[in-house]
Amino acid sequence: MNTIYIYHGTHDYAGVDCEGVIQLVSKFKEITPNVNINFVDAANLESKICVNPNVEPNWEQKIVLVFPGGKASIWDEQLGETVHTVRSFIERGGNGLFICAGAYWSAKESLFTVSEGNSIYRKRPLQFFPGAVKGPIKFSDSCVVHVKDEINNISGAVFLYEGGYFETNDQIKDDFTTLSTYPDKKIAAIRMKVGLGKIVSTCVHYEFDGMAVVNKFIDDETWEKFQEINSKLLESKHFRTQFFVEALKFFGDS
Repeated sequence: MNTIYIYHGTHDYAGVDCEGVIQLVSKFKEITPNVNINFVDAANLESKICVNPNVEPNWEQKIVLVFPGGKASIWDEQLGETVHTVRSFIERGGNGLFICAGAYWSAKESLFTVSEGNSIYRKRPLQFFPGAVKGPIKFSDSCVVHVKDEINNISGAVFLYEGGYFETNDQIKDDFTTLSTYPDKKIAAIRMKVGLGKIVSTCVHYEFDGMAVVNKFIDDETWEKFQEINSKLLESKHFRTQFFVEALKFFGDS
C-alpha cells in the first residue's frame, strides 16, 4: 500500500468519531510506518478517487479508503451521489475498509433498532455485502466482547459500540469470507472481492486499545469498570493489531 485515505466527514469531523480516527492513525503507523496517511472529506473525496488518466495504471490498487466509526445517515447527506464514485473506485481495483457505521453503510441493507418498536431500515447504494447488517447487538452490559478469528481459530477482546452483525440467507452466495464471529456465532467481520477490488468490513472496533475507549465513550461507569475494560483490551492488543496486519496483506495480494 502506498496511501491510506481516512474519511473524516467535514472539516469539523461531523458524522465521524474523532477518537476512532486517532486510533486508526496510531494503528496504521504502528504496522506500516512508511505508508502515507491522508484525510479525505465530503468536499474532496470524489477528486481523490475518481478516474484519473494522468496517473500510473492500476493506481487504485495502491490505495486503501477507510470509513471509520460514525453515523452512516450523516454520510448519506454529506456524500450524496459521490457514493457511486466510491463503488466505482472499489470495482476498478481499489481497497476499502469499513468499520462499524461503515459496515452498516456498505451493506445492501441495514436495520438499526433505536428502541423497542422503533427501527431504522435503509436500502444502501454501495451494496458490497449482499445481505443486511442489523444491530445493535449486545452481550450483557459490557462494551467489550470476545470474538473468534475464524481464519486462525483464536479469540480476543474487541470494543463494541452500537455495532451490528452480518445477516445471510439462502439466496446469498459464498462470495465473502467470514473473518470473525460473536459468541452467539453471528458474523462480526467479513472480507470479499468486489469487481477488481477488495473490501474488509467489521461491525466491531479493532482499532481501540485500552483507555482510549474509556476516555471517549464510557463516562457513566465506575473506575473499577474502567480498569476491567482496560485490562481486557490490553490483553488482546496483539489480536486486534493482527486484524489490520492481515487486512493490509489481503489488500496487497494480487
